[in-house]
Amino acid sequence: VNPNKDENYLEEKLQEIDALGLKGIKMLPTLQLFSPVENENFARICEYCEKKKKVLLYHTGCDPGPWEIPELSEDANPKYLHSILESYSPTIILAHAGSYS
Repeated sequence: VNPNKDENYLEEKLQEIDALGLKGIKMLPTLQLFSPVENENFARICEYCEKKKKVLLYHTGCDPGPWEIPELSEDANPKYLHSILESYSPTIILAHAGSYS
């Protein structure tokens, strides 16, 4: 699910997840280039996962290559999830626990 696309896209993808019986959603802020704090669709995804009891697998930390650059890996810092998790409480897996992948 690309959180940078419009609401119609997001709604369509969430319906597809339901129709396919998928158990969760994986988010990669380093590759999808989104801020968990600023992206409204990410909040909707968290709300969806909480409501539908889906797992949210959230990539944290940095990856080898250009994603080691702080500007590209900053949004994958788990500290930025604090504010969104005050509003929503999906089952969340913090992949790599904020460390180097």
